[in-house]
This record gives sequence, C-alpha cells and structure tokens, in this order.
Amino acid sequence: MANIDVRSIIGVVVLLIVGTAVLPIIIDSVAAASASLT
Repeated sequence: MANIDVRSIIGVVVLLIVGTAVLPIIIDSVAAASASLT
C-alpha cells in the first residue's frame, strides 16, 4: 500500500509540473487562434 501511495503522490506532482509547464503554451496557442479568427 505504501508503494502505491508514493507512486500516486509522485504522479500527482509530475502532473502538476507538466500542467504548469504546458498551460502557458496552451494559453498562447488559444490566444493566437482567437486573434487569427477575429
């Protein structure tokens, strides 16, 4: 059980790091797409 808990915690941390790294890229692409549409 302890190993599974540690792996799940690591997975959440990795997801948070990846999310914070990818969010600006997604926001920039969405802003560029909306700017090109208007």
